[in-house]
Amino acid sequence: MLGMVGTFQAFALGVCIHLIRWRKWPPYVTKNVDIVIIMTLAGFAWTFASALQSGLIPRNEGDFLAICYIDTTLSWSTLAVHIMSFAVRVYRMWRILIKHDDSMWPAKYQVMVMSSISLGPLLAAVLVPDLHFFDETVNSCNTTTDSRNVVLAMNALGFYLICYLWFVCTRQLRWVRKQFNEYEAMKWTLSCLTLLLFSYAAVVAIILNNQHVLVRRVAIVYPVLSTYTLLWGSVGEPVVKKFTGDEGYLWSFTKGFSEMPSPAQLKASLAEQLSVEQLRVEFRRYIETKVAQELVDFYLDSLDREEIKGYFGRQAATMRIVEQYIREGSPDQVNISGECREEILSTDVTAYDIFDRARAEVLAVMEATLTDLGAKEETMIVLVRTSTSLMYQVWGTFRFFSEMR
Repeated sequence: MLGMVGTFQAFALGVCIHLIRWRKWPPYVTKNVDIVIIMTLAGFAWTFASALQSGLIPRNEGDFLAICYIDTTLSWSTLAVHIMSFAVRVYRMWRILIKHDDSMWPAKYQVMVMSSISLGPLLAAVLVPDLHFFDETVNSCNTTTDSRNVVLAMNALGFYLICYLWFVCTRQLRWVRKQFNEYEAMKWTLSCLTLLLFSYAAVVAIILNNQHVLVRRVAIVYPVLSTYTLLWGSVGEPVVKKFTGDEGYLWSFTKGFSEMPSPAQLKASLAEQLSVEQLRVEFRRYIETKVAQELVDFYLDSLDREEIKGYFGRQAATMRIVEQYIREGSPDQVNISGECREEILSTDVTAYDIFDRARAEVLAVMEATLTDLGAKEETMIVLVRTSTSLMYQVWGTFRFFSEMR
C-alpha cells in the first residue's frame, strides 16, 4: 500500500516540479499554474501528514513528530491548503467571468489567507490543556471530547465551503458555461472532491473507528485520490487533447495565450491596413455622421480588448463586452444576426477571434449607414443648388421687369 501511494504521489510531484521549472508548460494548460502547483504540493504534504497522524510512521513519546501540536497543525494546514487552492480557483474564475475584474491578489496570497482557518485547531490546542495526548501503544495522538468538538467545527466549515462552491458553480458560473472551457471539468472535480471528503469523514471517523490498522491504510489513500482529482481536473483535458492530436482544440486554446495579432491582421475590410489609432480616428468620423453609438462603442471596445496582454485581463474584457453588447437584453445591445449572437455565446472565452464575425457585421452596418447618409447629403446639396438657382432666376426676372417699368 505504501509503495503504491508513494509511486502515485511521486508522479504527481514530478508533474509539479515540471510546472515549476517551465512555468508555461505546456502552452495549452490552464493559466492557473500557481494554483496547480500549490495544491499538488499540498496533496503530497497531506499524504505525509496522514501517514504521521494515523501512526504509519514510527515515533516514540518525546520525539519532535510525537508532539501533538505538530501533528495537528501539519494535518489540518496541509488539508486546508489542498482544498482552499481549488476554492481560490473557483473564486478567481467567478471574479473574472461574472464580475469582469482581474484585479486580484496573486493566487498564492489568496490561498494563504483562505488556509488560515487551519490555525483554529492549533489555537484550540494552545488554549485548552491536554486537548490531545500521545498514545505510544497505537503510535498516534488520541482525542478527547473537546478535540472532537474542534474536529466537528472544522468539518462544519468544510461543509459550508463545499455548499458555497456548489452554489457558485450551479447558480453563477452556469450563465457563462458555454464560454467557460473549464466549466465541466470544474464541476467534475467538485463532485469528486465532495464525494471524497464526505466518504473520508464517514469511513475514517465512523466506520473504522478504533480499527487502527485499517485506518492507517485508508487514510493515506485519500490524499492520493484528492491530489489526482484536483490535478487531473486542471490539466487532464488539454493533455488528452494534445495526445489525441486535437488540433482544433489546441489551436483555439493556445491562441488565447499567445501575442495577439494586430487588428489590421485580423480584418479584411475597412480596417485592413490601419493602425489602432487610425481606426479610432476613422470611427470618430462615423460618430459625426450619427451612426448608432452602441455600434461604434462595441467596435472600439473590441479593439481595445486586442491590446490587453494579460490572459485573465483579456477574459474579463471579453465577458464585459458580451454582457454589455452581445447578450439579449444587454444595455447597449448591438444589431447583429441571431446566428452570430449564438455563435459568440457558445464560443470559449479564451478564443481570440470570438468577435470577428460580429465586428464584420457591425462594420457592414456602419458602412451602409454612412453610404446612405452620404447619398442623402448629396441629394440635399443638389436640391439646395437647384433651389438657389431658381431663386436667382426669379429675382433676376423680377428685377428686369422693374427696370423696364
